[in-house]
Amino acid sequence: MGRSVAFNGVLVAIHWPEAIELQARSEFAHLAAHLVMFLTGVAFWARIFPPGREMPRMSTPMAMFYLFLATIIPTVPASFLTFSDTVL
Repeated sequence: MGRSVAFNGVLVAIHWPEAIELQARSEFAHLAAHLVMFLTGVAFWARIFPPGREMPRMSTPMAMFYLFLATIIPTVPASFLTFSDTVL
């Protein structure tokens, strides 16, 4: 579960308004944000599709629960965007 927390934490952090402003001003910050997002994404998906035989594959019910939990954080801001009466 730590990888899911890290992935969602990075997702929230790089979309924070101050982080977006920093990424807009600094090409290095923008590149770093993409790199961190990519690396945490690879770590997140490695639990579902392990890169080698030394890491056991997650059971199907556990993988479904793991992926379900990973959708909760992105759903919150998406719901505000979807159900907003005005353009944000």
